[in-house]
Amino acid sequence: MKKVIVVSGPSGSGKSTVCELFVKKNPDYELVNSITTNKTKKGLDHYAYISADNFRLLERNGNFIESNMHSDNKFWFATPADEVTRIHRENKIPILEIDAWRRKQVLAKSVTLGFDVISIFLLSNADDIKSRLIKRGDSVESIIEQLEASQKEVTQCMSYDAVINNDNLEKTVTSIEEILKGNMGKMQITVNQYIAEAETIIRQLDDLDSVSALMLQVNQFCRHKGWDKICGPKDLAFGMTNRLLNLFWLKSDEQIKEMLNSTADREKIEEELAGTLFFLFRACTCFGFVPGQILREKLMKEGGES
Repeated sequence: MKKVIVVSGPSGSGKSTVCELFVKKNPDYELVNSITTNKTKKGLDHYAYISADNFRLLERNGNFIESNMHSDNKFWFATPADEVTRIHRENKIPILEIDAWRRKQVLAKSVTLGFDVISIFLLSNADDIKSRLIKRGDSVESIIEQLEASQKEVTQCMSYDAVINNDNLEKTVTSIEEILKGNMGKMQITVNQYIAEAETIIRQLDDLDSVSALMLQVNQFCRHKGWDKICGPKDLAFGMTNRLLNLFWLKSDEQIKEMLNSTADREKIEEELAGTLFFLFRACTCFGFVPGQILREKLMKEGGES
């Protein structure tokens, strides 16, 4: 039977990097290009973009070995059968980088297709996955969605031939080479441990009272808007001090009390407070200050902590 290697793992577990290095070191293997309806993947290695209509047509005609909608972005992905056939014809072994649900389809068709499937699940601790997704530039909302999806996906890993803790790229690639020689790996992160870690991080990211979570959202917003290089001290300082001053300057105590009791005025105050926080968090990032640390040091100097 012809071999097919399946590599799965949550978004941010490092699958793509691992697979690319593995095929670079092992030229007898080739990573199969995925078909996708996600335009952001257009032009990227190992992805071929097609329209949703063409995707449905190819699927109806049986051109895919498997297909599934990706949980975090609502686009379709699939493995084209002719690509797998071409790789086998060139006496190479195809590697499918797919999720656990797409793998089930491959296994269901493996006997009919004449495939001997070896499946490997890559897992990292949830904090490493969060860090990779942040570095990748994903939004906080997307990171939360992907971590929630990963909690479901890791429950499937025990049905794989091997599970590898991807805490070191070179070591992971070596582990895959050993697995393909018949030396199966041992799981180092338990499913329950990962789910608990992910749940903690999700709560932290979704905590509206967390300075770290809010700073992350501000910095990602600036990256998305192209403002990440705008860090002028004067502009940031002006943004922090001028907003509320304009609202309250020259107002009497009675007028301020009326403002605080007015729904329309409170909305204006909320907007200016949000702007002040925005510029404060941005200044801390640009100038290398940790808000909690500098506040704690201030309180200690002023006798706020014994």
